[in-house]
Amino acid sequence: YFAVVTLTTVGYGDLCPVGTDSKLLTCFFALSAVGLFSSLLAGLASQVVAGHEDTIHDTSSRSLLPTIRRIALVLLGLILLGAVPFAWLEGKTCAEAVYWACISLTTVGYGDEVPKTTAGKAFTTVYLLVAAVIFVQELTHLVDL
Repeated sequence: YFAVVTLTTVGYGDLCPVGTDSKLLTCFFALSAVGLFSSLLAGLASQVVAGHEDTIHDTSSRSLLPTIRRIALVLLGLILLGAVPFAWLEGKTCAEAVYWACISLTTVGYGDEVPKTTAGKAFTTVYLLVAAVIFVQELTHLVDL
């Protein structure tokens, strides 16, 4: 149940990880599972639109490693860009802030870590608008591989 609620980014909030280890494991799961799920959905969509052979990309002539490395660095940067100010503004630990950034970026949002200060809410407003767009762009690049 928890895995599917996370995978589909529903995030009801009735089950939330407790403790640093489980929050960091949830970060890893949310980031990897949402990417994998998006890739799966994109594959299914391409099967539905199979009549458009001109959209198929030939990746055999280029190395995927630099692209994957760039995507990973962008995602790490997005997480840090959210976690560091969130920790400072909300008085959170590093692990709590990283967890908040991962769960926010993947739009799961369990509701267990939320901004409470006015400054934290203002930061979150700007961060989510910018970071969500970049996150979706990076998922699109990943799916296109």
